[in-house]
Amino acid sequence: MKSFVLGVLTVVLVQVIGAVIVVMMGLIPVNADARPSRLEARLAGLVREAYVTRAAQTTDVTVKPTEANLSEGAKLYKDNCMGCHGGPEGTYRTFSRALYPPAPRFADKGTDLSDAEFYWTTKHGLRWTGMPSFGGEAMDRSGNKLGPMMKPDEMRKINAFVHHIQSLPPAADAEWKKKRPAP
Repeated sequence: MKSFVLGVLTVVLVQVIGAVIVVMMGLIPVNADARPSRLEARLAGLVREAYVTRAAQTTDVTVKPTEANLSEGAKLYKDNCMGCHGGPEGTYRTFSRALYPPAPRFADKGTDLSDAEFYWTTKHGLRWTGMPSFGGEAMDRSGNKLGPMMKPDEMRKINAFVHHIQSLPPAADAEWKKKRPAP
């Protein structure tokens, strides 16, 4: 029995050392224009899902999905989210197609994240995805803190909007589909 356990530990140790060597030699690609392996994609998805689900359990996302809140959420979404996550009638910015992993297309179908998971992700962002922390401190070029990128109430209104994007009341739907003025 002792030999068996020692053999198993040796195999595990050799695998760990092998993995460290592969990583340290730079043999695992990290470039965004290369498709990741199925293992990498699966592991990253599992880690992200498990962490966000656990971390979001105590998140307060209370906002009533009133027509006014959904209309304000539509405006905020168009100003802050549309570039990556899409706009009405399938509009996307060119750079959003280059994101890896691809940004979810909320404009097409909303989200399958819970209210708490969506809000948590908006507030804290996701590493290695391009999703910034909208609740985090924005800084100017000199490193001076400017405050959070968005207020909690604004993130809650975006959350409500995305969760109701397929069934918006008339005023919110009109705001969503209203053309934005050219910059």
